[in-house]
Amino acid sequence: MTNVISIGSYHYGKQHLMAMQVMKGSFFWKMAVENNLNIMELKMTMRSLEPRIRKCYEEAPIHLNSNELLEMMLFDGCFIVQLIQGIYPVEDIFQVGRIQTDIRHDLLLLENQLPFFVLFELYRMMVPNA
Repeated sequence: MTNVISIGSYHYGKQHLMAMQVMKGSFFWKMAVENNLNIMELKMTMRSLEPRIRKCYEEAPIHLNSNELLEMMLFDGCFIVQLIQGIYPVEDIFQVGRIQTDIRHDLLLLENQLPFFVLFELYRMMVPNA
């Protein structure tokens, strides 16, 4: 069971995870502004990947409309890319008790996964010289 963070659609929208969902959104917008990212390009890329994304979840269909799916992939994917890069969106969140351990645990759960191609595309767009 996911304790503090939902990645992907399986636990998306569950009440006990909503605080972190709001934080992922604010992390995304802060990172987008600081890095001068082209939001429209990010959205268009995610929209072009939507059929492939939905196909990855055929066994447990996604019950989100296109805009909800797009937002979830952007927020979750950018959050993970920042973690991979070692850029913690807000250091304070990782200083609170065992939340860092809980987030690491939650990210390893099979139901908390995003397709690799989504992460790859977001990483490519967020770190253009990589």
